Amino acid sequence: MYTFIFLEPAQKQFEKLEKSTQERILAVLDRCKINPYPHMTKVVGTEYFRVRAGDYRVFLRIENNKLLILVVKIGKRENVYDKI
Repeated sequence: MYTFIFLEPAQKQFEKLEKSTQERILAVLDRCKINPYPHMTKVVGTEYFRVRAGDYRVFLRIENNKLLILVVKIGKRENVYDKI
């Protein structure tokens, strides 16, 4: 089973969100704990994957050898792709 770790910038972004949005993101991440790949999409040209949680996108980096999924960035769909 994979473990999620929020990197500091992603943690700050997560804490700024409404409670209902936070719960939705946690529910999506919880689905990915056992086998993350069916739920994620590879971001072209980067090492990151993304998952969709309503209007928000969560960018992740997977470290298979340690069974870790690092939450790198969280943001609204319309502007999250600008800085990735």
